Amino acid sequence: MRKFSEHTLLCLFFAMAITISWQGIYAQNLVLNPGLEAYNNCPNDYGTLTKDAASIQTPTQGSTDYFNICSSKMTAGGNFMGYQKPREGDAYAGLYVYAPKDYREYVTVELQDSLIRGRTYQFSFYVSLAEKAEFAVSQFGVLFTGKTMDIQTRRNIPVDLMQKRGLNTYVSTGNPDYYTDKKGWMQVSGEYIARGDEKYMTIGNFRGNLKTNITKQGSNLKKAAYYYLDDISLEVSPESLMLNELYVLGGLNFDVDGYNLKNKEHQQLDRLIQLMHKDKSLVVSLYGHTDATGSDKYNRTLSNRRAKAVAAYLSSKGIPESRIRWKGYGEFRPMADNTTEKGRLQNRRVEFVVSKKYIDHADLKFDDD
Repeated sequence: MRKFSEHTLLCLFFAMAITISWQGIYAQNLVLNPGLEAYNNCPNDYGTLTKDAASIQTPTQGSTDYFNICSSKMTAGGNFMGYQKPREGDAYAGLYVYAPKDYREYVTVELQDSLIRGRTYQFSFYVSLAEKAEFAVSQFGVLFTGKTMDIQTRRNIPVDLMQKRGLNTYVSTGNPDYYTDKKGWMQVSGEYIARGDEKYMTIGNFRGNLKTNITKQGSNLKKAAYYYLDDISLEVSPESLMLNELYVLGGLNFDVDGYNLKNKEHQQLDRLIQLMHKDKSLVVSLYGHTDATGSDKYNRTLSNRRAKAVAAYLSSKGIPESRIRWKGYGEFRPMADNTTEKGRLQNRRVEFVVSKKYIDHADLKFDDD
């Protein structure tokens, strides 16, 4: 059995390399063997992806193909489905995403680390429609799981079956113009909010034939949609918001006695709005605060108005009021010294927590508790 070559190990090493951005967030591809470069054996037959490619599996009895330039029969070049060079490196996978009798094939990749609950991840991969495929599809699906799957079927993995098994970790992504390019590579991408502990990502079409949108690309071809797959990526979103974490809204530092939002651009709020539009189950708790100037009663009213001003901004962007709760805490929860102007400015603020249920500020846990 052939082990990883020096070349493939180097490719895998560089693919896993970590780059730290100026924001201090790791821009790291979490997919092991993202370009399918590392392999156990040079493929010499159909349907050998699980056996030959390293850290790659198939979740069903579908026979997903593995192509590598080391092979003559299953080369990443001219093969039984046509001609296509790898997008990068020397290898790629090939899979049926639409075929008679709901036949399907999938690719499951392993991740370097388990995903963190509440964190937003960006996924992407590249597909190319095979020359001999008669149909193209408009959608791909991605399923995240904590364990590998072994489903005894050659058909599609139904979305309702996943939900019955508690796998509400499915993301559908599509192209209204269909994935029709037979010469180049097309990117498929999207975002996923982790439930926590996911360790595998499965790519394919989870819909049956009746619910799959197809378009015909030729005649006298295989009555199916067959795609090459390469360059798979999953990274932490650089602007990710964590669930159940306390955030201070930057750039809102209010004037003394003020509660109007001063800036026209609120990037942090806009990220929150985007997240809440994507996941309708999320709610946001807003906490208004003041400095120590003024009476307790006045500060309570002022802090409530500050939180309400942020709530109004969220509502103006389409977030239902039923998913927003706000409360003012006056000067009783300072984050800085009230004896200095700089400290008082920091204390005139609004904080928020995005979560599955409303959280009172008193219920928040801090590192120094």
